[in-house]
Amino acid sequence: QDGRVTLHPETLRGFEHVRELGVIAATRPEAVGGQQLPLAVATLAHAYLMAGNLSTAGLAWLTTGAAHLIEAFGEDANYIYNTDPVAAQLLDPKTLAPGLGDLTAEMVKRYKEKTGANEVPPHTSMGFNQAWIFFSDVLPRAIKQYGGYDPESLRKAALDTDIPVGGTVQGYGVKFNPPGHQMAGQNERSSPVVMQYVDGETKIVWPTAIQTMDPVLPLPDSHTYAR
Repeated sequence: QDGRVTLHPETLRGFEHVRELGVIAATRPEAVGGQQLPLAVATLAHAYLMAGNLSTAGLAWLTTGAAHLIEAFGEDANYIYNTDPVAAQLLDPKTLAPGLGDLTAEMVKRYKEKTGANEVPPHTSMGFNQAWIFFSDVLPRAIKQYGGYDPESLRKAALDTDIPVGGTVQGYGVKFNPPGHQMAGQNERSSPVVMQYVDGETKIVWPTAIQTMDPVLPLPDSHTYAR
C-alpha cells in the first residue's frame, strides 16, 4: 500500500505467542529450556498451530532446527555448510551495486524498530527483495511502457527486466527466460548461496561474486569430521 510492503500486524504477535508457549523447545530437556514433552504431544501441538497459520508456525520450527543443530553437534557444528537464500545483511555491500548496502541497512533498521527483535531472519530479505524488484523495476515499466498493471502488461514488463548479478540486496541478478525456452519464466540469474558456519558467524563462500570469505575446505585436521 502506497509503495510499501507490510506484514499483517498479527504475524509478530502470533510468533511471540508461539515462543511464550514454549513449543519451540517442547521436546528438549529442561536443562536447555525445554518442556520435555513426549514427541506425540509436541507433534499434536505443532499440527494445531500449523492449522492456524502454517507460515507463522514455520518460523518457529526453523528456530527449533537451528538450536537443535548447535545442541547436538556443539563445536562440531563449526564449518558446517548450508545452502539457502541469504540474509542481505550478511553480504558485503562492496560486492553489490551502489546504494544497495544503504537499502539493506534501512531494511534492517525498520524491521528491528517494528518488531523489537535483535535478529533479522532471511525471510525478511526474501520478502523485501522480491517486492523491491517488482515495485522499483517491473511495475513502473508496466505502467509507462505497456499501459497499465494488468497481467499481460506485468508479464511483458517482467520479461524486460535485466538486473545483473550484484544488482539486488540478496546478490542475485534477474533475467527471465523468454517464452519457448525450456525454462521459460524462470530467472536465469538466480543461484543458491552456499554459507559456512565459522566460529559462531555465517559466512558466504559461494557464488564467488558475493562471497565474504574463501571456503574452509578441506576441514582442519583437528575437526571431528576431517576424514
